[in-house]
Amino acid sequence: GETDSPLVIREHRFRHDRIQQAAYRLIDPEQKQAVHLSIGRLLLANLSPKEREERIFEVTDHLNKGGTLFETDAERIELARLNLEAGTKARNATAYTAARIYLKTGAEYLPDTIWQTHYDLAITLHKAYAEAEYLSGNFDEAEKRIQQTVEQAATPVEKAEIYNLLIV
Repeated sequence: GETDSPLVIREHRFRHDRIQQAAYRLIDPEQKQAVHLSIGRLLLANLSPKEREERIFEVTDHLNKGGTLFETDAERIELARLNLEAGTKARNATAYTAARIYLKTGAEYLPDTIWQTHYDLAITLHKAYAEAEYLSGNFDEAEKRIQQTVEQAATPVEKAEIYNLLIV
């Protein structure tokens, strides 16, 4: 019927989006972080692994917007993992700027003890972040990230892999 026409559906969607935007503007800025955190946590809790993978950007974006409210290192480490996943997916889609932002954000959430407590995550995230800086054309920042990662690398093989990034 008439209500099923693409024009009517598009007009409804447009109005819905405008209402959603207006409601969002009414939320106190300090409450927005808590709202995003709640949405991100709900998505994480209710999505299947496949759905989470498909919607990794949406989940990670919500959690990043509320991430400063995280109180434990475990939560920050989980958020760093999600940013690594989102950053890797963005890099694989050649969205290098987005990849750089996710990986930088993930690195910022890592606690100071990460190299002792979660070495594999730390080395993987830092290598990916350095590579994303390079792919985004930020060569000085890439070199700085590579040097910092080399200092933390535990084995000669890992140091060689990271130096290889520098050579490239």
